[in-house]
Amino acid sequence: MAKTLSKKAFIKKWKLDPWEVKFLEDVEEKGLYKSVPNLEEEKRKYQIIGQNTMRQLERERKEKSITLRIRQLDLDVLKQKAAESGMKYQTFLSLIIHQVGTGKIKITL
Repeated sequence: MAKTLSKKAFIKKWKLDPWEVKFLEDVEEKGLYKSVPNLEEEKRKYQIIGQNTMRQLERERKEKSITLRIRQLDLDVLKQKAAESGMKYQTFLSLIIHQVGTGKIKITL
């Protein structure tokens, strides 16, 4: 915390919410949190974890259009099942593909 600001001024300046105020009190008054000896190494480690997480989330958000040849009868059945589920058939197919890819649905060949 900046030494030139009182605790009250610091809280007001940085607009701390109640949880942050309690955390600050725990750190300063109760000594509940201690710095790790290798702080810079730990910060770098968690920066890398955060960057990797953000990259993974970005990949998961990206959608790709595909062209798929399918028998008309199969498409009609899928459209019917999608309608029964209250979904568009493209969304329904995407959901099925995702569930197969994540192992929630097992396919026997």
